Amino acid sequence: MWAAFWKARKQSQYKNTFAQAVEQALEPALEDEFMQAAILMPVLEGQAVANDFAEAQRTMDRLLELGRTVADAPRKLIVLLSVARASNMFGRKAEARSLVDQMLSVNTPISGDLPPESLLILGGIAQVLADMGDKQKAAALLDNVLEDFDVTSVDNENRRDEVLALLLTVRAGMQDFPNAISTLDEALVFAEMIDPRESAQADTIILIAEAYAKIGAVSEARTALSRAIGLARGLPDSGSQAVLFMSIAKVQNILGDKAKTNASLSYASERVLRIVEKPERAIALALLAQAYVEAGRAKKAHPVIYSAIRVASKIRDKEEKAIALANVTRSMAKVAKELSFPLI
Repeated sequence: MWAAFWKARKQSQYKNTFAQAVEQALEPALEDEFMQAAILMPVLEGQAVANDFAEAQRTMDRLLELGRTVADAPRKLIVLLSVARASNMFGRKAEARSLVDQMLSVNTPISGDLPPESLLILGGIAQVLADMGDKQKAAALLDNVLEDFDVTSVDNENRRDEVLALLLTVRAGMQDFPNAISTLDEALVFAEMIDPRESAQADTIILIAEAYAKIGAVSEARTALSRAIGLARGLPDSGSQAVLFMSIAKVQNILGDKAKTNASLSYASERVLRIVEKPERAIALALLAQAYVEAGRAKKAHPVIYSAIRVASKIRDKEEKAIALANVTRSMAKVAKELSFPLI
């Protein structure tokens, strides 16, 4: 009886905290339309994960309204893409398809020498198509992305890794791991020869390890991980180390190495606590909570997500605070799903 009471109380507290965090994230009256959308997009993803269709519909309507006012074509597509993803998650495939067609018809430079932002948009559209079951069209679109993806031209480390991670995700969803590994191997050659940053090399090696792990190439995956761990431990930045070890833990979990997964997450947790800047620490804590969930340790994620809320709430800059809280709510929804906590 008491166990049921405390569980219900904990669920109620979590639900209220989630609602308050969403409200605080949406509170600032920001003039920049895309900044408003940047806050709404992770909130929408969290609402979709929580299966809160009523609130999500309001958020989607607001995003579509903002999408119409955003002048920059790539940014407009990013907004529409978030709504298409949510529509598909709710099973509203006709609406998702309509948005995909609309995105593909927008007059924007998404061919030729593509910038990473455009590559991410096209890859995201391909992912929605694959999730909808249209793998043939998704594959064709992804082939276009791969043709235009020159790792040597994407000189921003984070953007390059975003593109690579997205390509891997979509290829993995279509069980096309050989092509994923081929692209990642090319990127690693670039990282080793041209990019001196060890974090860039570690990111790419972890992605390669993940691809190997997903096709059952255990020895190759562990060899790649060992190399990535060596690079990650040598980095001076706690934030980079934390995120890298969360990614390492994800691959170790796929391989079934529970002890190593837990050790990597413990190391990531210790690194997160060393992050000085509150916005970065709040988002890192939210990512750590998700990493615990992915590792099957949702109960461990519960206190971490509350820490993320506390840190985000203390951020003074209203835009930074709103963005941090929006990202935390997305993680809260994913944690709640694993804990079977209803948020509606």
